[in-house]
Amino acid sequence: MSSNDNIEFLSARRRYERALLEGSAGDADEVITAVLNLGTNPLAITEEVIIPVQIAIGEKWHRGEISVSEEHIATQRSIEQLNRLRGLIKRKPNLHKQVLIGAVSGDPHWIGARIVADYFYQDGWTVDFLGGAPPVEDLSEYVAKTTPDLIVLSVTIGTELPALERFVERLRKASPRSKIMIGGRAVMGSKKLPAGLAGVATTSDPREAVFIGRKLGGILKSDAALQQILLSTGERIKLRRKELSFSQKDLADRAGIDRAYVSAIESGKQNFTIGVLAKIAETLDLPVDELLRTSV
Repeated sequence: MSSNDNIEFLSARRRYERALLEGSAGDADEVITAVLNLGTNPLAITEEVIIPVQIAIGEKWHRGEISVSEEHIATQRSIEQLNRLRGLIKRKPNLHKQVLIGAVSGDPHWIGARIVADYFYQDGWTVDFLGGAPPVEDLSEYVAKTTPDLIVLSVTIGTELPALERFVERLRKASPRSKIMIGGRAVMGSKKLPAGLAGVATTSDPREAVFIGRKLGGILKSDAALQQILLSTGERIKLRRKELSFSQKDLADRAGIDRAYVSAIESGKQNFTIGVLAKIAETLDLPVDELLRTSV
């Protein structure tokens, strides 16, 4: 991602947030259209504009700066934009894998799960999106009939974690072959998850969710696949760092991470979060997906 891209995205975020809270649906359309006209990938718009703005709006609501109605209207406008962008996504070849995605019933904040669904759709999965999930009994019957390869459940409200535990328990019994992944603000922010969720795959990042989903679904069949990604990514980081005449300390200082961490990543010995990789990519003035390509 270039510095010009960053400037464009920052400007788009400001204009998009203003359109959601002060303008109209037409104003939001105009902002997204302007970014699309720059040739921007639809999922990059989701990642760089819609997600950050929705997080900011959620924080405004939590601080009491906007009303529930304002938050709901803004969210609905973002859902309209996500639906629009979904139609522009270039899908990868069909993986012949089915994923069921939704929020636990009782949690009204399912837009994060909706965004995750788009990333799986782009990756070639057959996606069944629930929105807010139906009651656990009904969902269990559906899962028993359809036996999806993967079930992804989101929870943003901490008081719904016991409900998530019940969902996971029932769905495991309904379809033992289905793998399960959980995420959302409540899951990732919990210091100790309920005992029934021990060992369940967790993530807070849509890209990472797809990677974990591929591994759980048997598409990445062993740790060798992950090791290849780590090695090739580390080599790309090292090559680009040297092109810019950065030392490892220069890169670490500019990206705000530990130098030893940079060294371990470059050698392929250290797994990394998408957040850390995004910091490194921005410092090296490269797109994240350029660093993740498996051929050097």
